Amino acid sequence: MEHERFALNSGRKRPAYTPKNIRCPHCGAGLTIKDEQSELVVCEYCGSHLNVSRDEMEVLGKGASRKWEFPLKIGDSFRYNNARYEIIARMVFIEDGDETEASRQYLLYNPYHGTLWLDDYQGQYSLSMDTHVMPVEDPFSKRRGDLLKTHDDQAWVMEGAGTYELVYVDGALPWIAQIGDQAEYAEFLNKSNPKLQYEAQRIAGEIEYGKGESLSLAQVRQALGKPDFLKTEGTGKAAQRAVSVDNVVSARRGFTFAFVVITIALIVNGFAYMVASSQGRRVLEQNFTAQELTAETISEPFIVRKDNDILKITANANLDNAWMALDIGVVRQDDDPIRNEDMLLHVDDADMSYYHGTEGGESWSEGSRSSSSYIQIPQKGTYKLMVHAVSNSGETETATQAEHSATIRVYSGALVPYYSMLMAIVSAIMLVGTFAMYHKWKHGDEDDDDDDD
Repeated sequence: MEHERFALNSGRKRPAYTPKNIRCPHCGAGLTIKDEQSELVVCEYCGSHLNVSRDEMEVLGKGASRKWEFPLKIGDSFRYNNARYEIIARMVFIEDGDETEASRQYLLYNPYHGTLWLDDYQGQYSLSMDTHVMPVEDPFSKRRGDLLKTHDDQAWVMEGAGTYELVYVDGALPWIAQIGDQAEYAEFLNKSNPKLQYEAQRIAGEIEYGKGESLSLAQVRQALGKPDFLKTEGTGKAAQRAVSVDNVVSARRGFTFAFVVITIALIVNGFAYMVASSQGRRVLEQNFTAQELTAETISEPFIVRKDNDILKITANANLDNAWMALDIGVVRQDDDPIRNEDMLLHVDDADMSYYHGTEGGESWSEGSRSSSSYIQIPQKGTYKLMVHAVSNSGETETATQAEHSATIRVYSGALVPYYSMLMAIVSAIMLVGTFAMYHKWKHGDEDDDDDDD
């Protein structure tokens, strides 16, 4: 008997509804309606869609010409929370006309507890039910990775959104469904427990909400009472179906962690660069006129107080739409007054150019009036600079003398900031790359739609 098949041992009385037997007006086959809410019944013999919501049945037409395969049959049992449910309807939805992206849905019925939905998407199973818990915001305005709050103080992460099209249905449904019906969906995973799910569906302007949870294949087998479910397929060869869920919660956490780590690295290296650039004690500051730069001039002496000290040499020129080619040599002064043989240790190029103007009503500038270089001095002692430069204005590419003056400063005990600068640049590139990956991941569904168009 029907009530024995659905016995719950809960002491509750079964609602006053007796399964209704009908005959298909098209082929005359006997059918049984088990859910009093059913409005559509698909004849399992001829495939006719029957409207049973009225006193007089109406044949709506034939179903889809293609017969889809299902791993579960109408009438199969499914146990949930110690209650036995029965599959009373099966549906297939596809997205963007791609049959490889088919989602199979099963309507589960229990006379005491109503209905549940079992969803099978490429071997990934979930169980859901209708809910009256409303979202705080419009769920269809979200994109993958966005957060959605519901009025039960839960936070959900957008997993995906799109539009499903119904391509197959059989069994009995509590509404009139037709092949080709479309439904917008927005799916979310719980931020704290990604196994929990929240979904919004918009059909013909009406929005329905559901809550559910993902199920492992082991849980599905246990609920079906079929320990060998999906262990063999087709020809009978062992082919355990892998379940690989794109966990947007974990992905979002991963991107957030990457953003935090890379941003911290960028800040630390940027700060280290600024600290290194500001280190050093000034031991020389001297202005050289254009005539002195043309004639190759020796600077005032300065003292390096320790071996292997690092000098930072900066040059600033009063350039205005002009360029300067500046050579700076470091000369070790011979402290022996008799020998008096100074030694040239290092020569460095400090080329500078600075141009500016207005174009299209907007100001522009390029180049710099300053330059800096770092030199390691192997021995402490007294040193001088030997400077020589040529410069010119405008677009002239050659010069025989300097037309501009320059100020040169020397700092002792400097730190070379190149490593920090390099790491800051690498961190910035990684941050941009991570953001690009996040944008591609977040808008992946939209990009796919654009490609299809």
